[in-house]
Amino acid sequence: MSLQSRLEREIESIENDNSLTQKEKNREIRELERDAYDYAKEEAEESYRNTMDGYGY
Repeated sequence: MSLQSRLEREIESIENDNSLTQKEKNREIRELERDAYDYAKEEAEESYRNTMDGYGY
C-alpha cells in the first residue's frame, strides 16, 4: 500500500472518529501529514545518496 493511500485512510479514520473534537482532529491530521512528509523526504534523500554512490560520488 502506498504512503499516500495509507495517509488518506488514516485521515479518513480520524475524520470519522466522533470521540475527538474538531481541534483534536485537525492537530492529529497535521501531525500525520508532517510525519508523512518527513518520511518521504528521508526516503528521497536515501534514494539520491544510493544513486550517487552508484556513480562514484
